[in-house]
Order: sequence, then C-alpha cells, then structure tokens
Amino acid sequence: MSRKFRNRISKEVAVAVIIIVMVFLLFFSYPVGGLILNTTNPWMVVDGTSMEPSFHYGDLIVIGGVSPEELRLGDVIVFQKVNLIKSPNKLTTIPLPYAHRIVYVNQVGDQYSFVTKGDNNMETDVWSVPSNGVIGKVVLVVPKLGFLIVILDKIEVKIGVIAAIALIFFLWSSKKRTQPQSLQRKAMKTSLYSSQ
Repeated sequence: MSRKFRNRISKEVAVAVIIIVMVFLLFFSYPVGGLILNTTNPWMVVDGTSMEPSFHYGDLIVIGGVSPEELRLGDVIVFQKVNLIKSPNKLTTIPLPYAHRIVYVNQVGDQYSFVTKGDNNMETDVWSVPSNGVIGKVVLVVPKLGFLIVILDKIEVKIGVIAAIALIFFLWSSKKRTQPQSLQRKAMKTSLYSSQ
C-alpha cells in the first residue's frame, strides 16, 4: 500500500469500512440472518424470470419468518414444500425454493394453504402451498445484490476479506510505530546542523 494512499485515508475511515464489511459478512451468514429474520432461509438469489417485473435474475430477496394467519393475498412467499393438485394430500419437496405471489388463501379451521402464481406466468401454479411448506415472506428486494452474495458466500472470498482486513490493521499499526522514529531522526538531524 503506497504512503500517499495511507495518508489520504484516515484511520477512522478505514475502521468504519472494516466494521461495515464485518457487519455485512456477519448479517449475510445464514445462521445469524436466520436468527434475525426468524426463518431457516433468510435470503435467496432470484434464479429465473417467473416473477418479472417484480424481481429479476440476480436480485437478492430477503425473507422474514411469518405465521400463516398473517399472510394475505398479494404477499410474495418463499416455499419449498407443496401439495400437487393431482394428489392434494401428499406433501412434496421441490428441488429449489420458489418465490411466488399468493393469489388465493384457503383456510379450513386453523389449517391454511395458498395458491400461488409467478407475476410473469399466465396460469397459477400446479400446486397449493401448505402452511408448513412456507419458508417466509419476501420483506426486501435488493436489485442485483445477489451476484455479490453468491461471490461472498465462497469460503475463499471470506478468507480473502479477513486477510485484507488483517493486512490493513497491520499496515496502520506499523505506520504508527514508524512515525515517532522518523520524527526522532528529524530532530537529531536538526540538532546536528545547529551544533555545527
């Protein structure tokens, strides 16, 4: 890191950036995010076009846990377990979580199920989503941030970020240690010139 760059960026700015990065990495760890948002899947990256124009490929959607009675028509839910319409009493796990909009709420006693549809699809889905198949409700959409999350989710990237943070702290602490010595040398040179 060049001296000009180190001098241009104050220690406070560096600490603030490091704290922001650490909070970002901490929040975007599944266990911590799951605890904060009360769900097993706190976010997912949109991987398709069925919800366009609401969500686009690469968007990050943040998912909050919700009880079935709180869900309403028009809410976008994320789910992975469904009852196929051909065999309505057989719970089936689909390979990936889906995020689709609720177009019909069915309530029998205290049991709920939801008929869903992608905003970009012509017809409703061929399943109903039982309340125990719902992962959560979409609470936030961040355009294109999903690409960054996919990159940051890799262990080698996390290690690289931690190494970079450690390097920045090392450089700043070494700069702090060398500054007084350079001031002492300057003072010695001045006293030598003045004594001659």
